[in-house]
Amino acid sequence: MGIDYFTTRQYKKGIKHLESLLKKCETTWDFCAVETFLALCYHRLGANNKAIEIYEDILRRDPRRSTVWSNLGNLYNDLGQSRKALDCLSKAIENDPENPYAYSNMSGAFMGVGAYDYAIPYAQKALEFKSNMYQASSNIAISLYAMGKYEDAEIYYKHAVKNGQDPSTLRRAMEICKDSFVPYDEDEESNEETAE
Repeated sequence: MGIDYFTTRQYKKGIKHLESLLKKCETTWDFCAVETFLALCYHRLGANNKAIEIYEDILRRDPRRSTVWSNLGNLYNDLGQSRKALDCLSKAIENDPENPYAYSNMSGAFMGVGAYDYAIPYAQKALEFKSNMYQASSNIAISLYAMGKYEDAEIYYKHAVKNGQDPSTLRRAMEICKDSFVPYDEDEESNEETAE
């Protein structure tokens, strides 16, 4: 029922139901499953600190949860905290080298810092594991377009749309990122984060 509330975007009802399920959890797996959806609901409601707190609680119980690392990385990416996002997503991939969502989210995190050349290989890796993943195809289309590789971008644009991506949303994203490619400098990124 909690998953149904999440998929139908009834996040407040989902939170109430999932919190009641926590009382019935007996195993680490049970707690992790319920808390993952609980954190997703909080994230979708914009209660990001609560979502982070829940993800961290899960990872204290079981630090090998690739999906949780990936979700946490995606949340940090949404918050513009690229170094934390990349660190979490690296742990997601380390704990499950076949998690297509972790690769796709890593691609998105590199796109968030304008490192489209770094984003493409991660999105391609996601497609190796899940060929119909429109998010990864979209990331490649946007990245190639930003780098001025328009013909190649169109191939991935069509693939993303064929697999469920809204065409007008993707086209807007491609135009927004057009000509915004900046070679990524890992040392510069690291220095910026520590200077805060």
